[in-house]
Amino acid sequence: RYSISQLATAGLTPQQPLGNHQQASLLRLDVGTGYQYWYGLPNFYTITRYNHSTHYAMAVWQLGQAVALARVQ
Repeated sequence: RYSISQLATAGLTPQQPLGNHQQASLLRLDVGTGYQYWYGLPNFYTITRYNHSTHYAMAVWQLGQAVALARVQ
């Protein structure tokens, strides 16, 4: 885990607001055509406690985003 300020000092900036989160893990996900780099926040960690796969946790996150989008349409 890294503090958000440490990551910013290293030149890493998130593409979306992180809210009040002060720490994050760094994740590198193989997406077939290359890699994506993500900040892992506490909810991501909680999901990986159930299933240790980062790909599983990303699928859960993406499903949540799709449900949230469908609810506002």
